[in-house]
Amino acid sequence: METVATSGKTETVIGLEANRSVPLAKLWGVQSLNDQITESNRTIALLTADEQEQLLIYNIIKMYQAEILTESALKIAENNYQRSKRSYDEILTRSKLGLTTVTDETGAEAQLASASSTLNRARYQYRNAQLKLRQTLGLDPSESLKLMVPQPVLAVYELQHLTEEALRERPDMKQAREELQQARNLLELARLAQRIGLSLDWTFEREHFESSIGISNLDRSGAAEEWYLNGNAELKSEKNRNYSKDRTLTLKLSLNLWDGEVRKQRIREAEAEVERLEQALKKLEKDIILEVESAYYEYLNQQDQLRSSELQLKHNQIYLEATEAKFRAGLVPFKDVLDAQVVLNQSENDYQQTLHDVYLAEISLQKVCGRLRLANFVE
Repeated sequence: METVATSGKTETVIGLEANRSVPLAKLWGVQSLNDQITESNRTIALLTADEQEQLLIYNIIKMYQAEILTESALKIAENNYQRSKRSYDEILTRSKLGLTTVTDETGAEAQLASASSTLNRARYQYRNAQLKLRQTLGLDPSESLKLMVPQPVLAVYELQHLTEEALRERPDMKQAREELQQARNLLELARLAQRIGLSLDWTFEREHFESSIGISNLDRSGAAEEWYLNGNAELKSEKNRNYSKDRTLTLKLSLNLWDGEVRKQRIREAEAEVERLEQALKKLEKDIILEVESAYYEYLNQQDQLRSSELQLKHNQIYLEATEAKFRAGLVPFKDVLDAQVVLNQSENDYQQTLHDVYLAEISLQKVCGRLRLANFVE
């Protein structure tokens, strides 16, 4: 609605106007370059969010595993303290009977003090891991969580299959391809600007109505771009007394002969960007192949470490029991018992650490292959 003043009179004009512009490519079932560029922006944003989500999942899993590991370390420290306390009490009882030496007594006391210190440190580390996980999850520090201890799957993977999957599924790889395609579309648009601009319009007018339809490859600035089908219809309460009773066909040509090489510079910049992204994509492919291979062999190495650690733990458990029996039989000094306790405590911690490492190695392998998604962790 607008107010028009003519010959000293003021008249209010009410009008309704509708405009529509559709890329010709869309009429043939093909996305226009501008639509493809817009869709690329949306896709890149979603892929960035996907990559950030996978990184967040990975960090939460690490914190989750850290709490489980420190909880296991705390239980091991408690058991070690109780074991050292029993040995210390036994030495005190034997000392009253004159069956020990000063070395035995001081060794047992030092072992108990060390176990107590380790226990306190394990408590602090466990509480710190609890706080970090709850802070990341946005929970109250006093919130109680029941953590399920995940067991390593120890699955068998094929390196070639993992590499192909990573190159196909990783969000950063998809994003790099999408950015390259977007740059190529921008280059094509830049080249279109060198063409002759053409606009063909057909207009139909009546007293209160005017409509037009046409095709054009001119943008608002008059530069050539993609072809569009344009439609316009306008309805007004004011009479158009000078309208043409014949339909009007208008042809407009536009050619920018000199623009200070702005269009050529735009093309050069677009070509340079395409070349840069092509090189970046090739480098990313090589980096991903190396990352997958590194994560794959680290996973195999951790599997070997787990098997070795498990055997070592069983051996040291048996060795401590045998050494304690020999000590009570008077066959070995008490120092051998203390040494066996230290070795067993270390192997218990090593085994839990290896369980932690092999699980994280598998998670890292999943991460470099682009598999870390929430749906894979929800039953």
